[in-house]
Amino acid sequence: MIGSGLGHLHCDHGVYFTAHLLAGRREANFGTQAVRSLLSPWTGVLAFSADRAGLLCCGSLERAIAVIEDPPVPVGVGAAESEPPWWPRMASTPERVRALQEFARSTVFARLSAVRARKRDQARGEALAEAPSVAGEAPANEPPAFHVPEDAWSLARVDARLTARLRLL
Repeated sequence: MIGSGLGHLHCDHGVYFTAHLLAGRREANFGTQAVRSLLSPWTGVLAFSADRAGLLCCGSLERAIAVIEDPPVPVGVGAAESEPPWWPRMASTPERVRALQEFARSTVFARLSAVRARKRDQARGEALAEAPSVAGEAPANEPPAFHVPEDAWSLARVDARLTARLRLL
């Protein structure tokens, strides 16, 4: 959730949320509906960028999908109250999950996963070097877990698929 929120901030989505907030404060009239209607195609895709940021922060596709499918509700807030009435309509949950699964196949995610695995292995190696060794114990010869798969997708391919599916262009 924090990664997703930071994704909204990093992508400057605040202006879209502010426009929806201001449009939601006025009485329903043509101007309000026009603002919401004009912003609708763009606010519908805000979640995709935020979901990607959330995945990059947590590093686990399964955890990121779990948050999309069953978002945590703040303490003291009922499920029905979790989103204010002015909140922009985001993409559907199945579409967000599919888009995140495709992003997880990208070279961007693969490279970040590789860096994390390398750091984990280095930290493990340093911890093992500091631990007393047991006589006769051979080091484990595990293959390195830090590589980018040959079939990883480019970010352009992921975005092109999403754009076509959403019929944005």
